[in-house]
Amino acid sequence: MAKKCIFDIYQYVKSLGAVVSQKEFCEKWLGRSECYFRTIRHKGKEPSLAAMAACARRLDAYIEEVESAGASDADVQSLRSVQDACNKLINERIYGVARG
Repeated sequence: MAKKCIFDIYQYVKSLGAVVSQKEFCEKWLGRSECYFRTIRHKGKEPSLAAMAACARRLDAYIEEVESAGASDADVQSLRSVQDACNKLINERIYGVARG
């Protein structure tokens, strides 16, 4: 499930122009090597907790950037929903249950 979420987040932030490639997303948003997506796909693994946490932190910073740039409330809310989904997966990994 986390794998789908992280790929969905990549597609979403790419559609917003926040990144232009998987390489950039892996390096700048996940704190991983440029081949991180290929590796987790090939090995059939879920993203690491550290990568998910890095993504949540980067989403937070990006939300602040777009808010200060005057993004619409709808865009900010949409980004917050994505961040909430990421945080929910992190909590499920840590605690083994979903937390609100």
